[in-house]
Amino acid sequence: MSGQNADANLAKKFAMAKKELLNELRKQPQLKGMPSLEELKEMLRKKVEQCKCKNDF
Repeated sequence: MSGQNADANLAKKFAMAKKELLNELRKQPQLKGMPSLEELKEMLRKKVEQCKCKNDF
């Protein structure tokens, strides 16, 4: 059962990281065009890595 709880926590943290990332992107209108999907994936991956380090789950 604790595995399901960990998955739920992970999903919640992932959603938060995604939301933070989107907010950061909205604050940066000076970006030249939209970042590519690969760039977005990389940025999101870095956010998730930060969460993993901070929350150590």
